[in-house]
Amino acid sequence: MLETHGEYKHTLFSPERTLGSYAMANQHLSIEDWLVDNTLDSARTTMTQYQGPLGDMFERYMNGIVPPLAFASVRQQEVLQNKKLSWREWLMTYAEESEIFDILEVHNNVLQKHAASEAIAQDIDTLQTKFISALHLMNDRGLIASHPEHPSSFPIYYGDIFDTHLKQRGGYYEDQTGEIVLGQGYKVAAQTHVEEARQELPRVLTHEWVHASLGKMLEDVYSPLSIRWLNEGFTEMVSKAIRDKSGESLEEDNVYIHERQLVESLVGPERNPEVWRYKMMRAFTGTDNDRHEFVQYIDGLWKSEDVIRKVTRAVSAEERLHAETGSLSQTVQNLALIAVRERVINNSDSILRK
Repeated sequence: MLETHGEYKHTLFSPERTLGSYAMANQHLSIEDWLVDNTLDSARTTMTQYQGPLGDMFERYMNGIVPPLAFASVRQQEVLQNKKLSWREWLMTYAEESEIFDILEVHNNVLQKHAASEAIAQDIDTLQTKFISALHLMNDRGLIASHPEHPSSFPIYYGDIFDTHLKQRGGYYEDQTGEIVLGQGYKVAAQTHVEEARQELPRVLTHEWVHASLGKMLEDVYSPLSIRWLNEGFTEMVSKAIRDKSGESLEEDNVYIHERQLVESLVGPERNPEVWRYKMMRAFTGTDNDRHEFVQYIDGLWKSEDVIRKVTRAVSAEERLHAETGSLSQTVQNLALIAVRERVINNSDSILRK
């Protein structure tokens, strides 16, 4: 049943994925080298852009990987101690290029040790076995309409915090390269990052494996099923079902909860949940015909045309409205999904008749 194209069993460390990668790869060059200097300037810009909740996340990570003042000169230590500057403020105003280089080197080393963890490699092997078992079970029940790729076909990298959590994502699947990128631990001290990542691994990796191995909707950008909220809602529903069967589901599973709830509201008129779950899985893993049948099925439930597109337009309108508040993009998306779900539940004509 499973197709495979190459085999990757363990996490990989990819230096070029880390912040300041050119400077790290060219340590033999002088900091005055213009490319190294440009890399350091770019890293400074990246590290000083975060504010609000993302700024708090960045400060927490920095305090966990390097002791405050560790790279500051005596003069700078006095400034930091007297003014109690944050990492962001220090980097913006006082940090010299050599000190930025030192911080990037520490960050690089933290991520390298993280990706080399044998415990994480063993966890991935265990999760892969459970994932394959769940796929066979789903296939036996007629829920998979195509030949999914073997999860070992996709190389797994640990991406740094600047490419994952600080972009409001715990991981992602890169469909152009077939690579899965997982977010590193960041919440406490560097010594706890691996254990933190291991706790998140079943949810994040299973979700990305579902994208990579099963999800076909993104292949057709013109399909109404390729939109973000529906694709992520479907993906997390399938991922959660696999984790439940594997005993890996988290007690408090609020990941993509608003996307999932909006999907569930769309199938609200269906009295038999097994019917819509079957049709959803066929649409998710199958052909254009399977997806077309699902679109028609939703339209039939609501006795209206283009229901999914109409709901999507409503989500976009709500996002534009909430974006004016200056909230984080994830917050804007969640608020929009909550608002539209309420309107769908209340059978709002303003959505379904537009």
